[in-house]
Amino acid sequence: MSKVDAMIKLTVNAALRYERLLMGIVILAFFAACVLHLDRLPHIFEDETWILSPGYKLFTHGQFGSDMFTGFYNMDQHYLQFMPIFPVLQGAFAQLIGLGIFQMRVLPVFIATLAVALAGLVARQMGRPGAGLLAMWLLFTWQWMPELSHRNMQSGVPLIDSARLARYDALAALFGLCAFACFIMARRRNWVRFDLLCGGFIGLAGLTHIYGFFWLPTLALAGLIDTRSRSRTLWRSWLTMLAGATLVALPWALVLLANPNDAIAQARTQSQRFSLSPLFFIDNALNEWRRYVYGLGTGAGLLRPGFYSLVPGLPVLLGYMVWRAVRNRHREARWLTVICLMLPTLFAVLLQPKTYHYLPTLVVCWVLPVAVGLSHASRWPKLLKRLAVACVAVVSAFGLYGIWQMHVRASRIPSPTIYLAELDRAVPKGVRVLSMPNHWLALQDRDFRVIYVPFYLAAPAIVSQPISLFEALDRIQPNIILIDAPVRQMLQERQNDGTMALWISDFKRYMAQHDARQIGSVDDNAGQPIEIYQLN
Repeated sequence: MSKVDAMIKLTVNAALRYERLLMGIVILAFFAACVLHLDRLPHIFEDETWILSPGYKLFTHGQFGSDMFTGFYNMDQHYLQFMPIFPVLQGAFAQLIGLGIFQMRVLPVFIATLAVALAGLVARQMGRPGAGLLAMWLLFTWQWMPELSHRNMQSGVPLIDSARLARYDALAALFGLCAFACFIMARRRNWVRFDLLCGGFIGLAGLTHIYGFFWLPTLALAGLIDTRSRSRTLWRSWLTMLAGATLVALPWALVLLANPNDAIAQARTQSQRFSLSPLFFIDNALNEWRRYVYGLGTGAGLLRPGFYSLVPGLPVLLGYMVWRAVRNRHREARWLTVICLMLPTLFAVLLQPKTYHYLPTLVVCWVLPVAVGLSHASRWPKLLKRLAVACVAVVSAFGLYGIWQMHVRASRIPSPTIYLAELDRAVPKGVRVLSMPNHWLALQDRDFRVIYVPFYLAAPAIVSQPISLFEALDRIQPNIILIDAPVRQMLQERQNDGTMALWISDFKRYMAQHDARQIGSVDDNAGQPIEIYQLN
């Protein structure tokens, strides 16, 4: 045995001996990497306060609505545009620990940490010793894309970047993983209660984001190819899972049915995201690659080993799972193969936004066959074993470096609480403010309106009787308008589009007619000026 092989064996044996301790250390390290400088990077994203506002109002005024959208199909009374679970949890959390950037982001950090722990436990049950530790370590260090390849992708490690945003994606992943864990328990112990729990978690995942319901057909197919399932048991399992999901989703369905006109009108703001045309599904599938290749346009992604471990590495290990499923009639291998192929297929065909934000659900699934497959490396030829160890080491090094770089950048950025306090002082009290949702944390005690509302009212694709943008602004009658970097970009760079050019003309005409004058300017923590205009 060579010195290299002896060192590998010694390291692996030590890791297996202290596996539980090391799993705990990885969980703590993941949490620390997510929570450090949490308020500074990424910069406040518009979705974060947008998602928080209905849940916050639920716990402060007893209504699941958003005052940001007052004047658009009763959104201030019942917000029906997105699913309710995560905003409700955020509202409850804000009541417990207060309102702020760190406070609204720390909840998804806890959720993502739980997802890491659960992924480790599931992998530990499905693979050989070490699979659980490998799954957790990969979720912590597997850098798929270069850091800074997207404004919210500060480290390039998908689950860490998602956990540091106050969005619902990590929660959808956690509930989906809980459903899969219950699915496994139901088949190992033949207990109907776990099928019911599985369906309940699918319902919770679906009430976090619509793609959470993709777990229902996915696990139904996984059950169908289970070699030990009889037809009667299979039907009982399917119906029980469906019942569990229906029971959880039914209250929200009743809310939608009680407000059909508002639900349909609010859903039209996302109408471009779905169509029954076959071309829609074909185009979706053809463009799915865009979800995974941030950073490839500049070539930076091609320099990252995480990309190569994802593109050729994952299919190879999935092929290994298929081989085990066929040759050894291995149940767990069949289940992993189905979820790792079915979920991304549904994402590709049905989800039009090709955004990396939705990746956590896929990430927590894909690390399972990788970890389970690598846990069998002791049976591989010596060369393949060395190659696997080298790949994990190099991928981990790049991931840890990306995390370290993220925190170095964050340490040099001023806290956003400074600019929020300055904005609070600069904007008069008792006024109606029209702004991007990012600045709601500073101005939530004013009559705050989001700048999208007048554009919604003027869009023929959203409302049946659109009005001009000038009329829409006149209906809102803002006293203060904040012009930040995204609004400036909209006003300056989209004038070639016919509809947008007309809207921009109306916007400028409204500002001029109401004698808009700049009364101040505040730089956000990215150094971008927020211009404050007062209207008569």
